[in-house]
Amino acid sequence: MFSVTDANLLINTTCSVAIGDIDNDGYPEIVACDSSGFRLIAFESDGSFKWRSGNLETNYWGAPSIADLDKDGSPEIIIGRQVLNNNGTLLWTGNGGKGSQGSAGPLSLVSGW
Repeated sequence: MFSVTDANLLINTTCSVAIGDIDNDGYPEIVACDSSGFRLIAFESDGSFKWRSGNLETNYWGAPSIADLDKDGSPEIIIGRQVLNNNGTLLWTGNGGKGSQGSAGPLSLVSGW
């Protein structure tokens, strides 16, 4: 257990978090929506700051997901129709809907097929 008390690292508590080993170090990292409502923030398993993404589409009341979409052994982070590298950089934005209803969402789900 840990607490993050740095005011620069606040998260949006209306969003759910995603937990997974995004850097293949054997420990789970925590990915959350930051307090801006436009970025994701990641923490190491001990609560130390890992990275913050650039501005994304609005993510109030949303939830990121973690999955290895391209099956290269390194997971990506998904938030709505946007996909980020495991270092927080934007890979691409899909051209479909962003997976939200007004100010709610986006909720992200990845399913193997």
